Amino acid sequence: MVAHDHPGSRSSVTTFDSPEAASERWIAEGRDYKKALNDWLDSIYIDGQNPTTPEPNETREDMAGYVLEQIKAFNHHGEHARLRTLFPPDNNPMDWQDKTRAVSQAVFLPDGRIACTVGRPDCVYVLDGDEASAVDGAVLFGRSHDKRFHALALADRVEVRQGWDGEIVATLRYPDNYGDAFAQTYPDVRDGLGELDGAAWCIYQLVVFPDGKRVAMASAAGIFILSLDGAQLLLPRVEACSRHFGETPEENDGFVMSISYPHIDVSADGRHIAAGEQDTAHLIFHEVDGAWTPMATVEPRASYPCLARFNHLLVGADGASVPELALASCHFGGSATLSLPLANLRPGFEASGYDGDETLNYVDDRHWATSLLPSKVGYFIGANNGYVWMKSAKGHQFGYLQVGGSVLDLDLSEDRKTLLVASYSGQVVLFRGPDEEVPLFITKKNVDRPDPFLASNSRLRDVRRHLFLIDEAPMIW
Repeated sequence: MVAHDHPGSRSSVTTFDSPEAASERWIAEGRDYKKALNDWLDSIYIDGQNPTTPEPNETREDMAGYVLEQIKAFNHHGEHARLRTLFPPDNNPMDWQDKTRAVSQAVFLPDGRIACTVGRPDCVYVLDGDEASAVDGAVLFGRSHDKRFHALALADRVEVRQGWDGEIVATLRYPDNYGDAFAQTYPDVRDGLGELDGAAWCIYQLVVFPDGKRVAMASAAGIFILSLDGAQLLLPRVEACSRHFGETPEENDGFVMSISYPHIDVSADGRHIAAGEQDTAHLIFHEVDGAWTPMATVEPRASYPCLARFNHLLVGADGASVPELALASCHFGGSATLSLPLANLRPGFEASGYDGDETLNYVDDRHWATSLLPSKVGYFIGANNGYVWMKSAKGHQFGYLQVGGSVLDLDLSEDRKTLLVASYSGQVVLFRGPDEEVPLFITKKNVDRPDPFLASNSRLRDVRRHLFLIDEAPMIW
């Protein structure tokens, strides 16, 4: 092997006489690095000890530019299998900054295809084998908990469909304004919601109600419930809107709010909504006389509420269903996820995650959750540090998986064998679990991982990656 170094920053390129010569180094050093990293992590999570040596260093960063060119070249020739054989996917050495479009959503469709949302302005793709097709005009999608209904955010409306390709069961308009209460409270302020199109709303989430007739929408301009009869503003509360005003009347002409970390979820039975944003507590709503009304407040464990997710899959030690609501908040290293058993929920309920209220469970006190996936025992927590953490509802850690790039969405296949990950590094990654009946998680040291290029204590294998580079067609790695 002869390598040719080009000095400079990490983005400089080391070249090789052939892809095969580069592959030899990529594979050998990659195996060594992941083995060393897994051993180092085992000392923490199996031995329960602080490591006595520094974290191992990745040695292939100088190859990032060359490998990126190979990814492009092999994709242009349709040689996806050969690319993966020569350069097994690995984000650790790569420098994706300013090269990829973040993937904010990814979900398995009932027929096995994958829907994903890529970049800003957003584009929705459907991935079917090696093919990726854009959904014309769609900037985001949502679904009901059971995936019976899917919603597409288009320029001037939200369409709810039976399945993904089925008939349209509801066409919902975006809110024209912030509502009568806002107009009465601020008669001198003209809002500009009626002038926004789908992309300008900056929508973060759509959640379809079980009947397919309503959609919960979390956007930078506000959190709403959309229905055939119009829209209801949930957050910010009308009395809190003034904190977003400009200093002059001219600045407030055509006023549109800009809130941080807007999020929402609807319970599987449609009876409850959980919502919040940076400046609120965790709030739970129920419907009273046709209007969604706050019924419970949970003070966050960390500073800023950022996610909510109902878990209707959770079962107790006796096998009985124990549904709950996971609530995540963030503040760098003090970020946290707690959960509220729905059996404790009642009108007027109040609790404080910060104070350690015993009516709550404490799932995690370490990671900034950028996505949450419920399971029968707890949660997959997709974190901004590029890892997926598998934890019980009461905080026991089963496993971890390094992905690379903040984990923005998670889903499981229908057979619950394949984990789907959407990454800020511009990738949709499929990790497949063992087909045989063996434990998913490794609990002893010096056990070989089925995938030698993963940092994980699981028996998952990286089986496919879809890569979204800027100004390039979708690629496969």
